[in-house]
Amino acid sequence: MRVTMENQSALLRQAAIWHGQDAMRADSTALGVVDDAGELHAVVTIDNLTANSVDYHIASNGRRKWATRGVLRTLSAYGFDFLLVNKLKTTIPHWNIRAITMALHIGWKIEGVTKCGAHDGTDGVYFGMTRDECPWIGKDD
Repeated sequence: MRVTMENQSALLRQAAIWHGQDAMRADSTALGVVDDAGELHAVVTIDNLTANSVDYHIASNGRRKWATRGVLRTLSAYGFDFLLVNKLKTTIPHWNIRAITMALHIGWKIEGVTKCGAHDGTDGVYFGMTRDECPWIGKDD
């Protein structure tokens, strides 16, 4: 598995489909996760960049094999080392137990619940991860 930024329009279109939306935000950048055959397994869209934080929106084909150590390291390093933020944020619909479980498993921390705050209008579970909490990059990387 590898991360690509090629063909932003196609990546953003697929992310919107997997999220059940018409489109992603206009300020979104997409990071696609593809296998050696070029099959797209996941898209992480990034938006709402501030001086200290950025929002990550994770969409996948429903399988978990895309979340390799190397991919998670690359996705984390993109936020912390390329965008130079100290915090990554994401909100997952409260009903998406598989995604919530995966987020916890890969190191995200629950920070709260937001009423009607998920992308589909349902209540969302708000997650955050700071550089110091990130298990995928070293403290000195």
